[in-house]
Amino acid sequence: QKRMRRFKTVLLISLITEGYVFGILGVISSIIFVCIEPLIYGFGLWTVSYFLYWPLVPLLFWFLKCVGIKNRFVFTAVALVATAWFGVLSSLIDIGLFSGRFDNFWKRFAIYYLRGVTFYVTQLICNAVLFLFAFKFLASKLEKTKKLLK
Repeated sequence: QKRMRRFKTVLLISLITEGYVFGILGVISSIIFVCIEPLIYGFGLWTVSYFLYWPLVPLLFWFLKCVGIKNRFVFTAVALVATAWFGVLSSLIDIGLFSGRFDNFWKRFAIYYLRGVTFYVTQLICNAVLFLFAFKFLASKLEKTKKLLK
């Protein structure tokens, strides 16, 4: 599970940076990732969450760039909201869409979500540190690479 936390943190910063720097190409790269991932690990409930979540992440940061936002605290806050949303979304899909039972939905959702809360909190802490200190640096390096490729 530690490896998965690191992977998701690296994936998040990579897709966000790609979306911020390359725009639609970053969104396309996330869709390619989402299409390849189930071929490696098999299809499951998580696949639905991935198709809903990962393309929206670079799209969101592409939008932030288009409206001219450059504040690292805004980037960090948006990344943290996106991280928290992933936990909620995946729990909603697991409990609501595929359990087939809607009785006591919110009680079952709360129990299911709280089972993964240590994972989500760890991810939030890692992403807060990463975005506060590394996002602008990584984005500037990728911008330089983008100029070299033109």
